[in-house]
Amino acid sequence: MGSAEIIPERVMLVSKFFYRRGGAEVHAIELERILAGRGLPTAVFAMAHPLNLSPSGALFTAPEVAIDGPLSRRIKGAMRVMGGFGVGSAFRKALHDFRPTVLLLHNIHSYISPIVAEIAAKRGVRVIWTLHDYKLLCPSYSFLRNGEECRECLTSPWPVIRHRCMKSSAVASGLALAEALRWNRRMTLRSVERFICPSRFMAERMTEGGCPPERLTVLHNFLTTPAPRLAAGKNRSGVCYIGRLSAEKGVQTLLKCAVGAPWHLTIAGTGPLENELRKSYASLPNVSFLGCIPPEEVTQLLTRSEVSVVPSECDENCSLSIIESLCCGTPVVASCSGGNPELVSSGRGILFKRGDITMMREAIRQLLARPIAHKTLAEDAQAEFSPAAYADRITTLIARGLPEQ
Repeated sequence: MGSAEIIPERVMLVSKFFYRRGGAEVHAIELERILAGRGLPTAVFAMAHPLNLSPSGALFTAPEVAIDGPLSRRIKGAMRVMGGFGVGSAFRKALHDFRPTVLLLHNIHSYISPIVAEIAAKRGVRVIWTLHDYKLLCPSYSFLRNGEECRECLTSPWPVIRHRCMKSSAVASGLALAEALRWNRRMTLRSVERFICPSRFMAERMTEGGCPPERLTVLHNFLTTPAPRLAAGKNRSGVCYIGRLSAEKGVQTLLKCAVGAPWHLTIAGTGPLENELRKSYASLPNVSFLGCIPPEEVTQLLTRSEVSVVPSECDENCSLSIIESLCCGTPVVASCSGGNPELVSSGRGILFKRGDITMMREAIRQLLARPIAHKTLAEDAQAEFSPAAYADRITTLIARGLPEQ
């Protein structure tokens, strides 16, 4: 008798958006491409949106909703948040048509909802969830309250309404509380076989929040842009920041640090603070604002900069900005927040206490004065954070193997 045929797993990825909106979406888009390239049958389930990309496999969608705008739209959005309005029937059809054996969840709250995990698990589909943010532990996503670190919701979601953590709004915070109570951790643990934590920091917070550690796998993110080839001895100059221009990212602290500094700071990105920051700092002779630039220009900026700064004042999970910087051979000055210390090890950069301008300035000074083997730094980082290395580990996990922590 011949050996039994090995049937490959059929993988459906679920992401609330399937266009390049943020780091989590880019991760899901690239992961689907990588898995399909490995020969796995893949499909995607996302909210319908005109900007959605075409995956390698089939694209299934739930009706588009919005959580702002006219009252009728907001009501439908609230129904989606609370009960997965419009998702259930669309997702059941996707399961019937594609027949996945494994569901890989990414960011799904609000626009898709965790109802997909519940439905899939009841049909015998294995569910693996990559945690790109802290939503399962903090209804407002960030472990921040009024700009300060907060852990109150690790044991109960009720503080979100007391402190009005969502947009300083009682209505938005009430909806976040209702969502947390509806899709509670007990239900999630019943439906999800395993959580992928992109940092040890995330795994530790999940354990504090009541998730059994044996259900967690730490797997750092991978480089989602083409790895650059560096020429030895290429001239570099200046300091750069690449990311969202918002308070929790610490960019305002970085700009204060740049006032009167002997180095040039280039800021690439957009966000709610952009107009305010341009008004206050664009006149400085050593500061430039580029706005939002395409990925290839991000790579060019990193490969010509001496230092990249990640001054986050929130708990970063697994910073793609740090990974991109290192893979371009650019050492990093980063706040000692969340998962940052796991990425910025000895020789890769310097950590500082978040919000401390004096420490940040000294860290930048030290790196600018230090000889850096940019090509070696890039090659080592590209090997560690390569899509191929990530694919090796996640396909092992999909095949029910548990990668070593």
